[in-house]
Amino acid sequence: GVAATASVAIAGRRVRRSRRGSTFGLRAEAESASEKPLLNFDFVPTLFSADADILWTELASPVLAVSALSALLVVFNVPGLGKASTAELGIVGVLVSLATVFRTQQSYSRFWEARSKFGMMMAGIVDTASIAGVLLESGPCQNDAWRNEQKAEVARLLRLYMHEATSFLRSASLATAKRTEYWRNGDDVERDVTEVLGSKLVKQTEHLEASAIEARKLDAMAPRTRAPAVLQWVRKALQTAATEQRDGGALIAGSDPGSRLLLLSTETTSALGTLQREFNACSKIATTPLPVQYVRIARLLRFVFVFTSPLLLADKLGWSCVIYCGLLAFGYHAVDAIGLALSNPFVGKLGEATLDGRFVAAICTDVNTLLLTYSDSDAPDAAAEANAVTQTSGDLDKSGNAS
Repeated sequence: GVAATASVAIAGRRVRRSRRGSTFGLRAEAESASEKPLLNFDFVPTLFSADADILWTELASPVLAVSALSALLVVFNVPGLGKASTAELGIVGVLVSLATVFRTQQSYSRFWEARSKFGMMMAGIVDTASIAGVLLESGPCQNDAWRNEQKAEVARLLRLYMHEATSFLRSASLATAKRTEYWRNGDDVERDVTEVLGSKLVKQTEHLEASAIEARKLDAMAPRTRAPAVLQWVRKALQTAATEQRDGGALIAGSDPGSRLLLLSTETTSALGTLQREFNACSKIATTPLPVQYVRIARLLRFVFVFTSPLLLADKLGWSCVIYCGLLAFGYHAVDAIGLALSNPFVGKLGEATLDGRFVAAICTDVNTLLLTYSDSDAPDAAAEANAVTQTSGDLDKSGNAS
């Protein structure tokens, strides 16, 4: 009887607790629901924003031209193709839609691949800096000044690699954009890219972080081979640190130069190979335009379809043709403008792959953090140097003049 009574009491307490918890849960749900009003305007599309305003200049002209043509046909009651069936319009519309959407899809694929490959290249630089920092601290050498000097040299070369790689990708993407937009003057294309990147980034001729001798060597090379050449210098700097000995030993752990080189090769081969592989992938995207013949045919089909629609619909729809044809022009030209902006991702107006300096500043900060941070007595000078380089990169990035 006592056990039954205790069980009933425990069950009663559990029921009251569950009811209390349910009450609290309902109250919390009611409070969270009351934070957002029942009636809101979230369903209304936002046409003007900082990211979308750059497309209006390309959409205003075709939309206004088609709307004006439709209005003129209605006012003057031009017969046009009013007796024709709208089935022909639908058939041509399907063809134009497939051509436009296919191009936009391919452009987005290029953008996504560019951002992914460039992100992998950045990760390879950070990985190389991290591995180099650990290896250069593993040896028994007691000469901290030499150790810091070698770490600073590797950091400088990694920053130089990032500068040269992004400089080539910008210049190659600009040349590709001029080939893709064959209907525009090359100077106009370059002016648009300059507005996105800044004049110093588009026409960069300086080799930032390079010594005078290195700059002359880079000038004598083809632009595409400059980044791989800097990667060779990184390998050479690490090999030098593995083979030389001062003040009790080498900077990298190992009993002899052969074992140290083997350790260095084992630890850095993957990261350095990633850098070269992903840079080659980015170069392929930057130097390969969409087929110009396809772009030409798609533009011709879209123009004929959009600007002949008023001839067919003006007599059938009346003044409604102005709105309908304007929306038709807006849809097709908007999708085409987005595809055009994404087709050259490294210098495009849309997307997060534009090489406007922020990626270089981020890599400089990461490399300096991993390689130029010391804990001994002479650390303040090296740390101040790292902070100065990072601050300079950040300031240039904000002003649009970063590399």
